[in-house]
Amino acid sequence: MLLPTRIEVRNIRSIPHAVIEPLGDGITALTGPIGVGKSTMFNAVLWACYGEVGGIPGALVQSEMRRTGSGDDEPVEATVEFELNGDTYRAVRRLRSRSRGGKKVEVASAELWINGIEQPQITPSKLTEKVETLTGLSGRAYSGAFFCAQNHLPALAEGTPAEVQRIIEDQTGLSSLTGKIDTARSTAKDAQVAADALPGSVEEVESAQGEVDAAQSEGERLWAEFETAKARSAKTRELWEAARAEHQAVASRQRAATQAQVQLAEAEARIEAVTEQIADLDTEAERLPAVNVEQVKRDAATLRDLIATAQRAQHLVGTAADGVADAGASVAVATEAAGGFSGALDTRLAEATSRLTKAQNDMGALHGEYERLTRAIDTIRASGPDTAECPTCTQRLADARVLLVDLIAQRDATTSRGTATRAAVEETEAQVRDLAAQVKARDEALAEQQRATAAAGTAQARLDATRAEAQKTLTSLTRVTGGDPDDDPAGTIEQGQQQLDATAAQVATADRAATVAEQVTARRAALADLNRTREEARTRAHDVVPDDDVVAAETHATDTHATHSVEEAARQKAETEAKVAAERSRSAEAARDRAAATLEKKAEALTKADTLRHAHQILTALRRDLLADYTATISDAASHLMDQVGGGDHIGVVIDATWVPRVVLATGEERPMRVLSGGEKARAALCLRLGIADQITAGSGAGMVFADEITANQDEGTTQDVVDLIRGLGRPMVLIGHAPQIAQIANRVYVCEKSDEATGTSIGFAGVAQAPVPVP
Repeated sequence: MLLPTRIEVRNIRSIPHAVIEPLGDGITALTGPIGVGKSTMFNAVLWACYGEVGGIPGALVQSEMRRTGSGDDEPVEATVEFELNGDTYRAVRRLRSRSRGGKKVEVASAELWINGIEQPQITPSKLTEKVETLTGLSGRAYSGAFFCAQNHLPALAEGTPAEVQRIIEDQTGLSSLTGKIDTARSTAKDAQVAADALPGSVEEVESAQGEVDAAQSEGERLWAEFETAKARSAKTRELWEAARAEHQAVASRQRAATQAQVQLAEAEARIEAVTEQIADLDTEAERLPAVNVEQVKRDAATLRDLIATAQRAQHLVGTAADGVADAGASVAVATEAAGGFSGALDTRLAEATSRLTKAQNDMGALHGEYERLTRAIDTIRASGPDTAECPTCTQRLADARVLLVDLIAQRDATTSRGTATRAAVEETEAQVRDLAAQVKARDEALAEQQRATAAAGTAQARLDATRAEAQKTLTSLTRVTGGDPDDDPAGTIEQGQQQLDATAAQVATADRAATVAEQVTARRAALADLNRTREEARTRAHDVVPDDDVVAAETHATDTHATHSVEEAARQKAETEAKVAAERSRSAEAARDRAAATLEKKAEALTKADTLRHAHQILTALRRDLLADYTATISDAASHLMDQVGGGDHIGVVIDATWVPRVVLATGEERPMRVLSGGEKARAALCLRLGIADQITAGSGAGMVFADEITANQDEGTTQDVVDLIRGLGRPMVLIGHAPQIAQIANRVYVCEKSDEATGTSIGFAGVAQAPVPVP
């Protein structure tokens, strides 16, 4: 099992830096007054190897570990070097302060070295997994096997059966199984009550099925009647539709003949009007002059484009000239603005920023100190004067008032320093903001000067190019108009516009001639269509149907429609009755299905309740068997230890399902541990506690035991009995205590001292008390 050979702590709780090197074949003592942080060295072993382990009193919590006063750049770190199966290991776990989202958080990292070689890709979780694999124990199991808290021995010797049971189940890992059994019992009971309360029965399902069968039989009968009525309705509809079609055909012929007579008269009138229009258009076409319309349009389009281009070019020249003037004015304004700033702004800003960072760091350190002192004060005030304990180690304080007064004075001093530092931070922040604004304004003015100069050059180039392009356009325009290229641009454009107006008149004349020709062609085509329409209308006007034939067809259609209406009403009635019957059948089926589903749900609930009840019984039997096995193993191991150290009249220790620890006398009689004398009680309780450790480690008995104040609150004689027992065990142990007997039996002694909160706890090597006791 794991044997620590070196434990190193940095910036954890009250310890800035400390190292102890436990003996692997003897007893190492860690002594000092109450409240100096001795227990931190024990808890650092558990954290370095396993990380945070919940449910263990005193175990380190990462968010509360950092020593007050340590800098953000200083790591919180625990290192444990240990030997296991002939190999040497070095486990390192550390925290570093980082800023995330404006808040400071502790970020964890880890290292693992095996025989001097660093292992790759070790994260905090992988370090925990590796140690669990090496030892075969979880963090809780390791703590239960090798960490003996100061309240365990009195609780085992004098506690109630419930307290003894809780300690043994917590240390052996059975507490989680007990919780699961309680949960299973409650869940099974709730499931049975819920199942019994559910409705549903076989009789309800059978009754619902009978209603389904009756509804389906009635539905089938009504549906057959509906099919018969539907066939009769369809037959009468065919007869009615045939009579209606015949009547529509006769009426249509009569309407067509009447309409043809009207169309014949209209066609003759329109033929006369169109003939007159053609004569008028022919007369107008003879008066219009002949013009090459396509050429005239091309000339007009060319002249129009040249005029528009020349006008646009002159406008662009004016715009470009305005741009050059505006750019020159912008250059002047930007040059004047850029020259009004001091050249030492950057240096002054850097110095102010450095002062601000230092003041903020001081403020953070003072805030952490104030919070730590406030927690300590609140803890002491919450306890009564007779029950006050040290805020860091839970040791009983002889006089809590002295420590409380000292802590309040420290907090008041911290508050004063914080007020002064906050004022310095606010003043420096204002200086930094002012200098940063000046630097920003200066940089913006220089950039604006550069942009204005570049814009002025661009504007001048644009003006030159625009003027050249405008001159080319005017030259092209004078070639068409016959003017002089050197004339005023406005006069040249006006001359072109006059020539364009004359051309437009020619185009209008040509367009009218083309329009007249097109209208003549269209009128001649319309006249041909009208002649054809007149002949067709004349033919249809002679196909006249007698009125008696129309009346007879209408009467027949009316009679067949009345017959169909009667049959259709009968069909709709039959269909409604069939649908109602089908709906009753569906409702009956739904009711049957609901009854069946309700019965099935109840059956499932009963099955679930039965399964949960069996699960509770299985878990209960498992816990009973495990407790019987564990208590027998613990009793054997504790009795062996009692025999090893010489228990006097006591030859064994017994613990069973009654949870009343007992010692066994040489006569075979058993005596409750709580009625023994102080020394006998402490010796038997320690054997029982180490017996629990042997059960957890499967009887190996190997590994270093860490005992925290196991002689606390004991009289002189009892303390001596416990010390003699520890010496007789011959196991490697690390003891925390302030009793002088602890240091006397130790083979190596370390002393813890704490002068003040700012300095923290120091741990020094006090020498070797005696030669190591061989470990069996």
